[in-house]
Amino acid sequence: LFKNKDGKKISKREGGSTIKEILEEGIEKDAIFNVLAKLGLSNYDDTFKTIKQLIEEFDLSKFGKSQIMFDATGMLHFNQKFWSAVDYNYLKPRLNGVSEELFEDIKHNIFYLKDVFEWQNIFEESHNFLHLLNESQIGILQTALKIIKESGFNWKQSFPKLKEEFKSIGVKEVLIPLRIALTGKPKGPEIETIFKHLNREKIEGRMSLPIETSRKV
Repeated sequence: LFKNKDGKKISKREGGSTIKEILEEGIEKDAIFNVLAKLGLSNYDDTFKTIKQLIEEFDLSKFGKSQIMFDATGMLHFNQKFWSAVDYNYLKPRLNGVSEELFEDIKHNIFYLKDVFEWQNIFEESHNFLHLLNESQIGILQTALKIIKESGFNWKQSFPKLKEEFKSIGVKEVLIPLRIALTGKPKGPEIETIFKHLNREKIEGRMSLPIETSRKV
C-alpha cells in the first residue's frame, strides 16, 4: 500500500498521477525508475543509478515490511540528478543538434529537456534583458562593461578588476545584474561559461544601453 507524505492512500482522487501523466510533465523514465526502485528500502539511497545498475543491484531483502510513503517531490529530485549524471550520447537523438560542449556546460542547471533548448536559445539567439534590471543595476553594469571591454572580454582577467572596482559594495552586486543581463536568469552556469558561449558582440550588446537611452543618461 502506497501512502502520500500526509499518510493518505494514494489514488487519483487524492492527487495521484499515472506514469503517462508524469512523463508528460517532463520527468524522465530513468528518474521514475530510480524513485520506484528505492521505495520501501530500509536504507534509502538517493544516488542516481542507471537502469542497468538498478536491475543488477535489485535485492528484495533490502526492502522493509512497513507501509510505503511516497513523496512526489522525489521525482523532480531524481530528474535533476538524471540530467547531471547522464551521458551526452545517451540523449543525443533527442537533443536536436545541441553540441556536446554546450550540453556538458549546462547539464547541471537542467531540470527538464525543455531547459536544454531554452539555454541553447539564450546563447544562440539575439536577446536583450536589460528591462529586468533596475536603474542602479544598469548603472553598475555600464561600469562593468568598460572594465570587461578593457580586458578584451576575457572573464579571468575581468573578474579581479571588477572585484577591485566594486569592493565597496561587494562583487556579488555586480555578478547578479551581469548574469541577468547576459542570460535573463538570476542563476545558471558559471559566468566564465556564459562568456564562453556568447561572442563579444552578444556580450557587449546585452550589456549596452540603446544609443537614445545612453545619451539621456
